[in-house]
Amino acid sequence: MSPIIVNRENKKRQILHAALEVFSQKGFYDASVGEIANKAGIAKGTLYDYFDSKDDLFLALLDYVFAEFFEEFAVPPTTDDPAKFLEDVFLDGLKIYQQRENLLRFFIFYWGKSLGSGRDDIIRTKLRKSFQLSRSWIEKAYLKGVEEGKFRKLNPAHVSACLVAMAEFVPMQWVMDKKAFSLQEAGKTAFEIFLRGILKESEMS
Repeated sequence: MSPIIVNRENKKRQILHAALEVFSQKGFYDASVGEIANKAGIAKGTLYDYFDSKDDLFLALLDYVFAEFFEEFAVPPTTDDPAKFLEDVFLDGLKIYQQRENLLRFFIFYWGKSLGSGRDDIIRTKLRKSFQLSRSWIEKAYLKGVEEGKFRKLNPAHVSACLVAMAEFVPMQWVMDKKAFSLQEAGKTAFEIFLRGILKESEMS
């Protein structure tokens, strides 16, 4: 009988997908390695062939989640209209969160927990980089709108921080209480309020 050849990368992704589901539902402390292994359809000992510990698995999952999420999100919209660009960046982000709810639940978990054991700094660094990327796109589009005479002159860092805050915390409310409102419709309303705050009066219809 020929030996069974295991594709280690595929098996690793299988474990990471199982870990994402378990961590997003239970958080780090209540999740067990055994439960993750069971969800992945492997023996607990097999999981340790790929990850040294639950901490090691969690940190690997952080890298995987950021890579997977930003592979979808890291291509900015293609439009010369700065207001449309900002709207597309915002609403596209909400759409990804809605389609990938496990990612959103996982983000909520590690935003809200102090994890210790050196993980805090790693998480803060990853979050900081992701927020910096989003803010850089927003600030560039905002400044273009200012140059074109469409937007009021405000602090670009404040403008970008406000839009990123809406992009993160509107879906956070939605995932906690889905019956309260439609994520996409609430997003459109939130963006309309934001846009009216930066538009010059002459640009308001």
